[in-house]
Amino acid sequence: MTAGYALTLALGLITGGRLGDTYGRRKIFLIGTAVFTLASLLCGATARRLKERQMKAR
Repeated sequence: MTAGYALTLALGLITGGRLGDTYGRRKIFLIGTAVFTLASLLCGATARRLKERQMKAR
């Protein structure tokens, strides 16, 4: 489990660093922030829908 986390973190850091060097740190940071925000919103909406379905099933 720890090795999988370390591998994923390393791949993300290397890829992010390379993209930052190529396209600019600020641009990649803003894109990453936008992707994180959208993913968080989708997770929140999904959790809400699942909870609503569970409440209707009772």
